[in-house]
Amino acid sequence: LPTIPAGWLTVATSPVYKHYNTPIRVWGMNVMSDQQTAGVIMKLGGAIFMWILITYIFFKKFMNGFSKQQSYVAVAEKPENIEV
Repeated sequence: LPTIPAGWLTVATSPVYKHYNTPIRVWGMNVMSDQQTAGVIMKLGGAIFMWILITYIFFKKFMNGFSKQQSYVAVAEKPENIEV
């Protein structure tokens, strides 16, 4: 799960990777803003991916026989506890 590294990047008080602290920066962001943005993106992306998987597994497992249970078609089964 990306939650531990994402939290680590987001709450760090100094650059996590020392070689990342270079004077040339893309888009003019400083090291800490870039690192915290990366942590937030990791956290949100991981959470979205995880909840999509949980939702898919839930519906696949628990809704498998739902259409049969909600059908109006009568099932011709003999009741077991009726004596003739």
